[in-house]
Amino acid sequence: YEKEHPLQRELVQQLINTLMTVVARNISLHHSAPSNVNSNTLSQILQYLHQNIYQPDKLKAETIAAVFHISQNYISEYFKKHTGETLQQYIINYKLKLAETRLQYSDMRLNEIAFELGFSDESHLTKTFKKYKGVSPSQFRKQLSVA
Repeated sequence: YEKEHPLQRELVQQLINTLMTVVARNISLHHSAPSNVNSNTLSQILQYLHQNIYQPDKLKAETIAAVFHISQNYISEYFKKHTGETLQQYIINYKLKLAETRLQYSDMRLNEIAFELGFSDESHLTKTFKKYKGVSPSQFRKQLSVA
């Protein structure tokens, strides 16, 4: 750190982002799955979602259904039955938790966060964040700096 090698800042930023992702994933796993769930298939689906959260094509219901050999019509019903929320709700909530973590613990710009998490642009992230969290990402970050 003291020698300031080329791209050191970028490397440190990526390490912090990776750490934040692991922490957010673990928090999400801890809070999202009830204990009486068919844990094997559901935990595999949750693990798949967490591993592929940055790849929107792999988060489509038909793709997930194909990976787990479950009917496309049944995958959403199965997921909601065992978690209490739809597959789409879970994905959005998980992405918003990751966005919160980045807003809180990094200096990433909103457009960088939006791109990383698969939102079409910064305004799409802002609109979704405000809808689910009640404040815009900018307001969320400002509230954290005041506290």
